[in-house]
Amino acid sequence: MRLGRPGADEAVIVAAEERLGRRLPPSYRQFLAVSDGWHVDETAGVYQLGGATDIDWFQDPYDVTPVFEQNLGDDPRREDVLLAGMWRRALRLETDSDISHALLDPGDQDQDGEWALYVFRGWSGELPDRYPSFRAYMEAMYRGFHSDRAERTDFVNATTRFHDARVEESRLLSLRGRYEEAVPLLEEALSFGRPHSAVLLTQIRHLLEPHGFRRSYGDLVADPRYLPEILPVEAMTRAHDDRRLDGDGRWLEAMTACGAVREAAGSVLDAVKDGTHRYTPPGPWGRAVAQARESARAGASDAAWRTLRDALPLWEAPGPSLIAPIGLLADPVLGPLITPERGREILAAPRAGATEPARSVEAVPTRRRPRRAGPGR
Repeated sequence: MRLGRPGADEAVIVAAEERLGRRLPPSYRQFLAVSDGWHVDETAGVYQLGGATDIDWFQDPYDVTPVFEQNLGDDPRREDVLLAGMWRRALRLETDSDISHALLDPGDQDQDGEWALYVFRGWSGELPDRYPSFRAYMEAMYRGFHSDRAERTDFVNATTRFHDARVEESRLLSLRGRYEEAVPLLEEALSFGRPHSAVLLTQIRHLLEPHGFRRSYGDLVADPRYLPEILPVEAMTRAHDDRRLDGDGRWLEAMTACGAVREAAGSVLDAVKDGTHRYTPPGPWGRAVAQARESARAGASDAAWRTLRDALPLWEAPGPSLIAPIGLLADPVLGPLITPERGREILAAPRAGATEPARSVEAVPTRRRPRRAGPGR
């Protein structure tokens, strides 16, 4: 099925502007010149964007403006004032939807003349989603289109290959201690639903906030390569969560659902809860960990940390999904030594496996062109 239509001639766009009494915003105008209408992915709520001859003023057919105006209060925020006025002045773009509307607001403009676009799902009872421009909306739909298909092994195109290469580049950057360069690449790949981007980001964020809110590593607990590092960290979260009144059963069920062996998960949880768990990685890194633990037990916390820090280049990733010694955090003696500052030091230290230089991935040639802005393949 063709998602777009042939582009509209300039005369057709100008005729639409004369009919509406307004010049259309730049990114939407450019879009019409490339594709005079678009079939949007069905998961987006809005199924069809009309062409230049289809669009018209929304005129608030549900009469919701008074409701929004009444809720403004005495000192309303600018964004609330804009939203309250949007319904009567917005331009309706969709011609087919599930009681949803794509509304361009000429009263909500930026310095480039772009109009904000609101997506209102009439059935949801929620406030509309705001995008700063038509382009931003279509790019979000494009990301969503890929994210919804991320688990399909048969869904491969230039965009998926590009971001998968970015994830690998980020992994190598992270192992070389260049995590700050890796984060934006991983965040963008995650917005496209690319595999492995989430777990790499989780490790970075966990070390930046070692004792913060819960971090989940998903089905990594099912892989025996990662289990010694990951399962104790998952268990530590459960052991420290006093708000849960349902016992350990639900946590064990969750770990089992992720692929962990229930008995192994239970044993690790018991050890973490009673303080007997020990982080015991193999090789030279493991020997440094043991030495640091002895120093920490003797009260020499700074010396223990220096031992760990100096040995970080010896840590070897057990597989491509791990980029840092996360298991340290679950050790009852060594875990408390890892402050956010030291977490950054861990991330900034080159580690084993980082000998191959991170390669720069060139941009997808057509990715920023208007025809690639929508959720098509």
